[in-house]
Amino acid sequence: QAALARYAAMVRAQVQADAHVPEAVRLMHLSGTSVITFRLTPSGQLLWAKITQSSGVQPIDKAALQSVKEGNYPPFTKNMPKHATNFTVEVHLSSHSS
Repeated sequence: QAALARYAAMVRAQVQADAHVPEAVRLMHLSGTSVITFRLTPSGQLLWAKITQSSGVQPIDKAALQSVKEGNYPPFTKNMPKHATNFTVEVHLSSHSS
């Protein structure tokens, strides 16, 4: 469980760091948080990703989903499940982010 929690925290940090604020969001001074659920194989391959809670701002949702889809995920550590696992991340984007 601890290994899974550490991996999930690392994935969350990576997705947030990789998220790019769209120009439209920056120009309109918008912000929001999208919740994305996705499934990874033990090798770190993304099987699917979907928005499970919208920010209410389509460009933010799209950018958050894109950051998950474009991520490179490391293989699971040896103490983690040997099967595909779902992860959920909150991705916060605002016109003040880079």
